[in-house]
Amino acid sequence: MKLSEFIKKYGDCEITEEMEKCIKKKGKWMPEIGETYWYIDSSGSVQGISWKNTNVDNYRRDFMRIFKTHKEIVRYLAIIRACKEASFEPDWKNDKQYKWFFEWIDNDRELNISYSFLCNNGCQFYFKSGKIMEELINKFGEKDIVKYLFNIEIN
Repeated sequence: MKLSEFIKKYGDCEITEEMEKCIKKKGKWMPEIGETYWYIDSSGSVQGISWKNTNVDNYRRDFMRIFKTHKEIVRYLAIIRACKEASFEPDWKNDKQYKWFFEWIDNDRELNISYSFLCNNGCQFYFKSGKIMEELINKFGEKDIVKYLFNIEIN
């Protein structure tokens, strides 16, 4: 049921704290004050720190990636490292070279394995073949590839 349907059926009402906990907030996750979050520091090390809502905390959240759990950040690093190891630096002047990449199609809510010859799509990783990408999907699962490369949760 949409909120507008709820209001039409039951009328306007006050949102309680209990109701707020049940509402899934869209957008980036926001830690509660005192809650531990995880990030990768400038040396590439995983750090866990308590959220204090400081400028530094908010900078990490807005311009870097922060994670709810140590397990999530370790998984993220494993996927990023595997993609980096499997990727290559394309020659954009070579119009015969396949440049394979992961593409998220938001309207269809699906992950595609795509390629280009000349157009640099600004992707983080390019691969020499679609087979390499299928191996990454088989190893990590499509759900985690989408979650950690595109920062999108899928069911």
